[in-house]
Amino acid sequence: MSSIHMAASRRLAIAVLAAAVLASSIAACSARVPLPPDNASPQQVLEAYLQALAAGDCETVKALTEGGSKGLCGSVTAYTPPRLFLALKGDLLFTTTVTISGGDGSMPDGPNTWNYTLGQDAAGRWRIVNQGTG
Repeated sequence: MSSIHMAASRRLAIAVLAAAVLASSIAACSARVPLPPDNASPQQVLEAYLQALAAGDCETVKALTEGGSKGLCGSVTAYTPPRLFLALKGDLLFTTTVTISGGDGSMPDGPNTWNYTLGQDAAGRWRIVNQGTG
């Protein structure tokens, strides 16, 4: 095989590999996390929210947040199971550790302790009403 054919074959292989990586990245970023049922516990709602953050599913993130904030959607690469930390006048404060990569500057890359407050909306569903207290 001539050097021209080898170079062309190498470029084609690189292009195919790049296309495969791009396709898997797009698929990972568009993974949909199902909304929890209306009667889901606060823990279930927060776990679905954290899954959606890590999956880059900003629509689910916004649906589970009072006011429709997308928070750190797509910047969370890992998280620990949330633990109930405090109950305040009907709201519940949970704590977790989220690992950030390429965030919005509100917290550094790497693991961060982060708290989420959940409250019930007018329909009685649990939603994230405050976040970012770490």
